[in-house]
Amino acid sequence: MEMERKLYEQFFQRSRSYYLNKVDSYNSGRKITFNLAPFIFGFSWFIYRKMYLEAGIVFAILILQVIIEEALLSSTLNTIIQKSISSCISIIIWAATGFLGNYLYISKAKRIIAQTADLPEIEQEKILSKKGGVSLLIPIVLIGAYILLALFVNYI
Repeated sequence: MEMERKLYEQFFQRSRSYYLNKVDSYNSGRKITFNLAPFIFGFSWFIYRKMYLEAGIVFAILILQVIIEEALLSSTLNTIIQKSISSCISIIIWAATGFLGNYLYISKAKRIIAQTADLPEIEQEKILSKKGGVSLLIPIVLIGAYILLALFVNYI
């Protein structure tokens, strides 16, 4: 058990105390807990946590939301009702990311720990350090690209 905890610490890095508490909750049967960061930052939080597949899924859901809203709501309802429905759907998606963020992150940690279980401890720790923790570069680049895109769209 102590070795498993050390591996989780290696994966979670600076946020280890928060996520180790969540792992304890997860292992005691409480798999779904709320995390404010993915609720507020959405798919950017998943990218920050190196959860690229999950970020892509959340982004695809958001794009799908826009497409469905444009197709179904734009011609049938007045603007106030459209915006209300759109806001409710957005809040539901944000809440889902808030409630699923920890679960998905811990599941990823468990999966990577299991995949590296047969490796020597030094190799296992290297992989956990590389695949765990956070990445600031990609979210910063994406935010910059988003700002440039917004400026470009407003300019045209």
